[in-house]
Amino acid sequence: AVVGAATFVGSGATTITNHQWVITGIGDLINTMITGAIAVGIILIIGDRAGSLNMIILPIVAGGIPGLLGLLLLPYTKLITVGIGSVVNSLTNTQPIIMTILIAVIFSILIVSPISAIGIGIAIGISGLAAGSAAVGVSASAIMLALGAWRVNKVGVPISVLLGAVKLMMPNTIRHPIIFLPVTCTAAVSGLVGGLLNIKGTPDSAGFGLIGLVGPIKSLNLLGTSMG
Repeated sequence: AVVGAATFVGSGATTITNHQWVITGIGDLINTMITGAIAVGIILIIGDRAGSLNMIILPIVAGGIPGLLGLLLLPYTKLITVGIGSVVNSLTNTQPIIMTILIAVIFSILIVSPISAIGIGIAIGISGLAAGSAAVGVSASAIMLALGAWRVNKVGVPISVLLGAVKLMMPNTIRHPIIFLPVTCTAAVSGLVGGLLNIKGTPDSAGFGLIGLVGPIKSLNLLGTSMG
């Protein structure tokens, strides 16, 4: 609860407007993680040193201090994350073929790593062709891993991977890194095709891929809008 309160404050998800406390969205995910890490670190440092006073000290020290630090860091974190997203979007518009391949490959790896591909997509705010390439990379990774799991697992495993549980394959990729070779190659080709087909997306759809069909639906909506 203490960590949750600190991260909520540090995320920037709320603002004070006209003397009212207003929830404005999910906030900055990178700053949320930084604030959470600070809060957890303080809790680990304090431990049981305060004894029965922990119930009083922890909310103040492990909740208040990280929350305040998070608020102080928020403008600078936003500046960095928004800047990264702007650079990625600009480079994608300037060099679409190269960047669509790179983004697709990067997100095909992120989706099988402990890092949240969805969180990264939202945090840096990639959009348009860059977001579409990210979704294509995630989809390519899911399809490739599902096909690879088909022969050696029960039917439920590849179906689960295909529907979104791609991180189930994380232990396998750690034990056998060679798995990344077909995954990244497939993502590279898919990213190239996606760039040629002008597949686009939004920050919200960038890391989803086939999960809930968020990526395809968003791309189709954007395609229909641009054609209309």
